[in-house]
Amino acid sequence: MKTEVDPSSAPPAPAPAPAPAPAAPTDWRSALPEDLRGDKALEPIKGKDWSEAGPALVKSYVAAQKLIGQKTDGLVKIPGASAKPEEVAAYHKAIGVPEKPEGYELTAPEGMTPDEKGLTEARALFHRLGIPAAAAKELVGWYGQYEQDRLARQQQGYAKELHDLRGEWGEQKFLRGAMLAVRAVEHLGGPQFKSWLEETRLGDHPLLFQVFSKLGEQFAEDGVIDGRVEGVLSADQAQARISELRETVFKNGVGHPDNERLEQEMLMLTRTLPGMKAPVLTLP
Repeated sequence: MKTEVDPSSAPPAPAPAPAPAPAAPTDWRSALPEDLRGDKALEPIKGKDWSEAGPALVKSYVAAQKLIGQKTDGLVKIPGASAKPEEVAAYHKAIGVPEKPEGYELTAPEGMTPDEKGLTEARALFHRLGIPAAAAKELVGWYGQYEQDRLARQQQGYAKELHDLRGEWGEQKFLRGAMLAVRAVEHLGGPQFKSWLEETRLGDHPLLFQVFSKLGEQFAEDGVIDGRVEGVLSADQAQARISELRETVFKNGVGHPDNERLEQEMLMLTRTLPGMKAPVLTLP
């Protein structure tokens, strides 16, 4: 026998599962239209929703509005590649570039001889590059100080080499070489050449010192220049004194207390003789 079931007595069907809640936004810009969402101007404004980004955005907007209302006095527009000559001229004037190269007040640093040609060329260059007058003055001052420091280091190097040479030659030979070098310079080039060596400081170069000292000794031997140097023995006088000292040491005999001093004097005089590590100059 077939049993019929009353539909009204059947249990109700289960309710459908609720739809998942949408994911919380991680960037407030996600709610913006697509054409604004990626604008780089909004990148500094951070926040996951309006509650975080809103205050910063409003603050930025208020600051921009205040700038719009400000005066432009004192603001300078930097000219671009296509700027007109009058725009470039206005920019140069605003930053302190003189109207003409002659407007740069450039002088040589204290202690240096002015190079007017060089300063004139520097003015033209600074004006062409659009360098402000104050900056140009600083540049010239810096370069002048750099040159003075460089020359000072150079002179210190020369002085050390000459000091070492003085010790190698001995006092008598060095002083004689210095004086004969000056006379050789005056004989070969005259006062003008001597002045040039002094101005360029090349007269203190150890190699030139040795060259002119040797020339001076040769000129003195040939009678071209006066070989007498006050307070310094000539080669003949030094040789005569060496012979005299040698004879005294011989007479004194071995072990005499004066021999060491006499032998030292002989050694110093021997080093002053031509050919005995002869000089090959500083100008005093």
